[in-house]
Amino acid sequence: MCRAAGSLLHDEGIGTLPRSASGNSWLLPSSMKPLELEAFATPPLVKQALVAAAARITTPDSFANPRQLIRVDGAPVIIHLLRGLQTSGIQRAVITLGHAAHLLADEVRKHSFGSMVVEFVWCEASSWKRGHASNILAARSMFPKDEPLLLVMSDHIFDQRLLRRCCCTDLPKGTATVLVDDSRSMVEWAMPGGAHCQAHCKHGHCGSLVKVCKGENGLVSRIGKKLAGFDALEAGAFVVRPDVFDALHRLLVDSIYCTLAEAMQMFAAEGRLSYMCADGLDWFGEQTVASLPTPASYSSAVQPEWRQRALTMLRITSPHLVALGGYTHDLASAVPLYELGDAIGAGCSSVVVSGQHHRPPGSSSPAASRRRGNLAVKVIRKGATEALGDVERSVMWEVHVLQQLSHDHIVRVMDVIEVVDATYIIMQRVDGPELTEYLASFPGRRLPVGAACTFFGHLLSALRHAHQRGFLHCDVKPDNVRLNKACDHAVLTDWGYARHPGERSDGFFCGTPAYASPEQLTGYSPDSVTGRRKLCPATDVWSLGVTLFEMFTGALPFRAEDHDTLIRKVLSTKYCLPDHVPATIAAVLEGMLSLAPGDRMETVEIISCPHFRAACCDAGVDPASVVPDDKSRTVGLDEAMMMSCGACEDDAPPPNAETFDACVLKRLATEPVRRVLWTLVYAALCGAAIWSHLHSSANDEVRYALDEPHVST
Repeated sequence: MCRAAGSLLHDEGIGTLPRSASGNSWLLPSSMKPLELEAFATPPLVKQALVAAAARITTPDSFANPRQLIRVDGAPVIIHLLRGLQTSGIQRAVITLGHAAHLLADEVRKHSFGSMVVEFVWCEASSWKRGHASNILAARSMFPKDEPLLLVMSDHIFDQRLLRRCCCTDLPKGTATVLVDDSRSMVEWAMPGGAHCQAHCKHGHCGSLVKVCKGENGLVSRIGKKLAGFDALEAGAFVVRPDVFDALHRLLVDSIYCTLAEAMQMFAAEGRLSYMCADGLDWFGEQTVASLPTPASYSSAVQPEWRQRALTMLRITSPHLVALGGYTHDLASAVPLYELGDAIGAGCSSVVVSGQHHRPPGSSSPAASRRRGNLAVKVIRKGATEALGDVERSVMWEVHVLQQLSHDHIVRVMDVIEVVDATYIIMQRVDGPELTEYLASFPGRRLPVGAACTFFGHLLSALRHAHQRGFLHCDVKPDNVRLNKACDHAVLTDWGYARHPGERSDGFFCGTPAYASPEQLTGYSPDSVTGRRKLCPATDVWSLGVTLFEMFTGALPFRAEDHDTLIRKVLSTKYCLPDHVPATIAAVLEGMLSLAPGDRMETVEIISCPHFRAACCDAGVDPASVVPDDKSRTVGLDEAMMMSCGACEDDAPPPNAETFDACVLKRLATEPVRRVLWTLVYAALCGAAIWSHLHSSANDEVRYALDEPHVST
């Protein structure tokens, strides 16, 4: 999750009020009252801080018709925040770093923060989502003691007095405090029909703001992004104890997608979350910060005076920006990331547009090299599909899966960018048709044997890689296979239904019925004692077998007008193969379309199967080129075969065409025996339970008869 933290410590002394080299106070407003000045001389109760800085600050060039995605330089904002923490009496600040980590760390090291220690945590797999639990949980080991800490978002700008007030909070154990803005103007701005809603909630609830419902005795009753009614906004600062990491960990156990706001709701539900009001002091969130270098295209929800006040506060702590021309009325501090083109596809919850990575002159970074070429950008508008469920979570899951996979025949995710009203997923673009369209271009929708074997081998290699990484696709079908322009390279797409092996199929239905395995359709498996089968790689093998059948015949093996009839046909496993299908392919299909998951061939078995290799050779295709070696896999092919063939001896030679049939036949021969043995054990247990019940009933009758009172005549 994170590497060892680096630290930065300056020994420069500070007085009661930290000052710059010129002798001026860093952040203290000239309008500060004597009582407020006196408060800064009081020792703070909170002396450590966590700055969650893993996410980039990004904005489109236009919210109405975006043609560019622009990265905003966040270093001045973080420098401003660190200055504020220093002045507030924080002695140690920890920053979690994600995007452009080394550049940001180098910029921070250029500045002096008095005696305050600045430490860094590099997030190796940081989330693209602002406030995501993993970004915060990465710093868990940096706060081992039960001491309070100030948790602030790196894309916020605060009036110094707000930070000082947070640092002076007396936080009881087991509780947390959130900074809120309950001013009438801000609540109306965020309400339905307000300026923010008019600008960004046209497609439904965008969920970009965290709302707060205040309760009694200074406690928060509810906090979240999609509250129908609220009377305050969360302002990006929290006073917490390290037990907040435990709450985030519990949430991550249940779901890979969770945020700090959800952890705070756990505290609120238990009556352990209080609130602190901003009381008219300035704070500026992500939308305002993103608008600073782009005055011509910033969100209409951001008021012009907010920009001016935020720029004024930044220039106090970063005077060098004026000389360099940054954060002025030009784009000097805004770097274009991606150029967006025309729409190339659309779905029920998104639209896909063409994209191009904007490569600065002279840039040769590995990240830039990976993003070169044509891209596909999936744009998911927030709130557009709330009726279909939590799209945000499903998007997060698909991104998570694809970030764990790296294979030539699996679509690649290059980047993910979130803005206030949409999420942009930057993906590899495959310019050719879908496999379904390619099938329709042939007579009878039947592919030549060589092409079918090639695409089948590509998909087989992709699934083998995914299975070794611990993921099942669960929706393999021609619609989810895209070809390149030359139509000789297949890529498996749409991993939104992916699951981990071991999940049960009876809690949900995933996939397309015509291609779904029997255990997906019914949740039942004949090779399980209880009849319930957990999902396993054999699930994808079935769907791939149906796809192989369709490529060779132009039709589906199991066709029906309704769902019940389809299930009956699938459970019968009876299908008709035309005479033109090679016998070698028929043998492969028979091994893939077996009713019991344990009877189906595994991916490594299919790759080594002499029938599949013979079919490739008959079509003039080299099997080694059809299924390329997965150099990045963690388990070798021979090792995987040895593990799959449990009946093979430890010192047996590696499986090959000669030994393959013996291994498979031995495994298939042991499957019925294993099921019979388990059935006998199950029957014996049932018989023992029945006998025990009957014997217990008989004893009860005897005892009842003995206990009856004797009646004399």
